[in-house]
Amino acid sequence: MAPPPPPWMAEAARRWLEEAGATVDGSGHRAFNALPLTGVRVSLADGGRAVCSLRVPAELTDAEGRWHPGAIAAAADDVCAAAIMSVEGIIKVSVHYDISYFSPANLHEEVELDGRVVEQKGKLTAVTVEIRKKDSGELVAIGRQWMSATRPKGPRHNQRPCSIAMDNDKSPSPSSPALAAAARRWLENPCDSLARSREHAAGDAFNAAVMPGFRVSIAEPGRLVCTFRVLATVTDAGGRFWHAGAVAAAVDNMCSAVVYTAGGVHVFTVNQAMSFFSPAPLGEEVEMDGRVVQRKGKMTAAVVEVRRKESGELVAVGRQWMTSTKARPEKKNGESRSKL
Repeated sequence: MAPPPPPWMAEAARRWLEEAGATVDGSGHRAFNALPLTGVRVSLADGGRAVCSLRVPAELTDAEGRWHPGAIAAAADDVCAAAIMSVEGIIKVSVHYDISYFSPANLHEEVELDGRVVEQKGKLTAVTVEIRKKDSGELVAIGRQWMSATRPKGPRHNQRPCSIAMDNDKSPSPSSPALAAAARRWLENPCDSLARSREHAAGDAFNAAVMPGFRVSIAEPGRLVCTFRVLATVTDAGGRFWHAGAVAAAVDNMCSAVVYTAGGVHVFTVNQAMSFFSPAPLGEEVEMDGRVVQRKGKMTAAVVEVRRKESGELVAVGRQWMTSTKARPEKKNGESRSKL
């Protein structure tokens, strides 16, 4: 039986979560972790498990006043990293994760994130995170993540793997160019919301944070391409690379926008899968190419490929299912709750 990890690892994991908003290297800017972990309170960080809670603040909501799925993914990424730190003593980087959404959490609602290490294979560690409403225990989302002690190596510069191909039999139906124009405006100015309701005037802060200076080069039905430079506000705790959670949040917004271009429907994220191939350093110009690839009833699948603009090196690929119908909450009676 392996000996228990030294106590300093648990303390380091707790401190890392609680001090996520600390400035980076005395530079005066706060790491991206400060945003999705706004107001976090840690109740447990020990032996491969991290549990914390927060009340959903306005700056983490979408345009309808609900916890933004990109903010959920970013917070889950950080909790997974802390769970690993509590047992290994190091912060690992994301290689792949998959997150499924079950019910929305509203503005000011208290939620709990429970991350656990479930498997280790060499330099790779698998973690799961379960997110629930604090009062009712209602399931909000479940994430599964592989993280590595070394950053993934990207493909050679002359390779372009995983290119997105549209299935002609499943292409989106013809749409008005006005929809593509609206999506372009939103990506370039997140305050120009696509949402039907602006009652809460919410969502602008988080979207603006994860889409800093987006410039759209292609906007057509079923496809969007945009570029931007990685700013310090979306970097990791070391201030060196684009934060994996910020990448995922930007991909989520790209998927929402590209699905909108294909039908003018406001959609909600059901599942997001992200694979990370190489890091994008601070100041690097990146390009995001999003396309609608499939439709099944009210469900639409979109894929976003993220590359370094100059070299074409692959940074990440996101695959997402979205629906025009909000996720239904769990039944309170007669349904068991999974504990990962």
